[in-house]
Amino acid sequence: LEKGADEPIYTKADAQGHFSFPNLEPGTYTLTVQVPDYQPARSSINVAIPRPAKAGIGVIGGGVIGVGRPANVAPAMQIAKTTEKDGTIHATATVPMVANVTIVGKVTDPTGAPMPDASVEIQPPRPQRMAPLPAGGRPLPDVNTTLMVTANSLGEFRAGGLQPGTYWVVANKPNAGPISAWDSSYRATYFPGTLTRDSARQLTLSAGQQARADIQILNRTGVAVKGHIYGLPAQPADGSIPSMMTRLLLSPEQSDVMNANPPSVSAQTDYQFTDILPGKYTLFVETDARGADPIGMNQKPVYGLLKEVEIGQQDLNGFDLTLEPLKGLSGTAEFGEGCGNRTATVRLSPQGSGTIGGGGIRQLQAEIGPDGTFTLPAVPAGRFSIRLQAASGSVSAPMRI
Repeated sequence: LEKGADEPIYTKADAQGHFSFPNLEPGTYTLTVQVPDYQPARSSINVAIPRPAKAGIGVIGGGVIGVGRPANVAPAMQIAKTTEKDGTIHATATVPMVANVTIVGKVTDPTGAPMPDASVEIQPPRPQRMAPLPAGGRPLPDVNTTLMVTANSLGEFRAGGLQPGTYWVVANKPNAGPISAWDSSYRATYFPGTLTRDSARQLTLSAGQQARADIQILNRTGVAVKGHIYGLPAQPADGSIPSMMTRLLLSPEQSDVMNANPPSVSAQTDYQFTDILPGKYTLFVETDARGADPIGMNQKPVYGLLKEVEIGQQDLNGFDLTLEPLKGLSGTAEFGEGCGNRTATVRLSPQGSGTIGGGGIRQLQAEIGPDGTFTLPAVPAGRFSIRLQAASGSVSAPMRI
């Protein structure tokens, strides 16, 4: 039981699920109940009265369900209050128990052998009230990855602690550690055995249920995409360290897998991707100037390209690219009245797999001038979030561009 910033008060229920918090000060409290193998519960309880003599809470019930859970999971916590003649309030909470659900299974390779260390993602549909928002002109996936677990040495996995509901299950390459057992032609595979979520089978589990989802990884050999890179200054012909190095990344138009890692290659003038499945992609290209730091991580991006690509069933040869110098991003920050000190910074951060160096690498920033203007030089092609950070340290909500 918690009241504001005060230290929580703890107690345990008896064998029938009864417990109580006596002699409380009047006010509004947050009641949290946690039981092994069941969903936790939180609810606000108001025991404030004008002139109380004393206050207490008596809580009974067999279980827990958190406020804000889907309506079809379980009834909400019920709160009843009575007041004695001396002004003492008694609040009673009846909380229905909702048992967790569990998904177990085994991941095997195309020959049926166990796949140790394979990652398994558990994906429920995104709630309808959370409509996908545009991100750089591309909608957000309509699923959430609730949980990612790792298969053991026998390829077996267990995903527990889930609330009742509907889920997709997808097996993929290891999220960390050795991936030597993962052949380049192995593909992320949805239960029971498909490459796309649209044709996958959903698992719908009621409270306390356990479902099994065995997945055999699919083997699909992709096509090659290759070509020549134009538009760059001439590279050294004497075999010395090249002054320019280009990195290319193919990001699927729609990827629902957290552990996706889109294919990427590095090249000087000619490039080649292998094992690319047919579909629609965005090609991100970035060329770094390596003269000042040829082997470090501080190369300066100077050329780039963003291009939509549709790859078919045949190799895509001669897919040549002409790069252009990167442009700057300029703008004006507007401040509302009463904002005080307007010294601030504009910060641009790559978004996930939609940009080379996604996940916060190569973050760009610029100071905002007294007139509110700013300029970020040489911004790579990609999808970013832009934020304003005030001198006080407060940060604005992100805007996707």
